[in-house]
Amino acid sequence: MARVRNSFTMEVAPERAQEMFLRDLVPDLHRDGGFTVYRERPGELRLSDADFGSEGPGGGRWASVDFQELDELAEPDEFEAHEEEAAEPALADVLRRGVDAEAIGADGRRHPSLDLLASHRLKVTFEPEGPGTRVTIRGGAHEDVRTGLQRLGTAGHWPEIAGEPHD
Repeated sequence: MARVRNSFTMEVAPERAQEMFLRDLVPDLHRDGGFTVYRERPGELRLSDADFGSEGPGGGRWASVDFQELDELAEPDEFEAHEEEAAEPALADVLRRGVDAEAIGADGRRHPSLDLLASHRLKVTFEPEGPGTRVTIRGGAHEDVRTGLQRLGTAGHWPEIAGEPHD
């Protein structure tokens, strides 16, 4: 997994920047890296390359997944959880019982599958900065996707070429 850390500014409001990201980049992230938006709220997108299946995030077999806990496991620098991953209760439960997403853990709660825990995830934030927006992308992806994300905000790349064909 390649770590993704990129930040750049756009000269549009955060809401517009988020709309543009969804319109222009999320389809490419899905095509090139298998990423799907699993959480969308004002000022933030969360994407994962986990196989959500036909039922999609938030429904069916994923209805019981607590994505906030999943994000905390996936972003140790951001949440300062520096202990060994095996010491984390959710991951330890999954490792003990395999990849059954429907199994109930020792704490009586359903936990995400190993596939979901091992997936690449991206967090994209859109925060006001001056008259525009600071876009920050953090997480993990395959090297080719990371390389593309690192180009965002540089000359000749998105958002400078928003609405035009891009790489």
